[in-house]
Amino acid sequence: MNLLAQLGLGTSALPIYDMIMDLEVESMTPPQVERAIRSILTLHGQNACADALIAALAEVNFAGLAG
Repeated sequence: MNLLAQLGLGTSALPIYDMIMDLEVESMTPPQVERAIRSILTLHGQNACADALIAALAEVNFAGLAG
């Protein structure tokens, strides 16, 4: 959640966070997780932050994104 706030997502941060946390990442490949996150950000008009968020999540190996 702090990361989303640092990206300046404003009021979109909480719904984006909730949607990412609701993803069934255990049954998804890293590319599927990345596509899902990009879709969520696009849905909320925040697609410009996608690369930064994906990179930050990869740094902490979220859902195997560090691959």
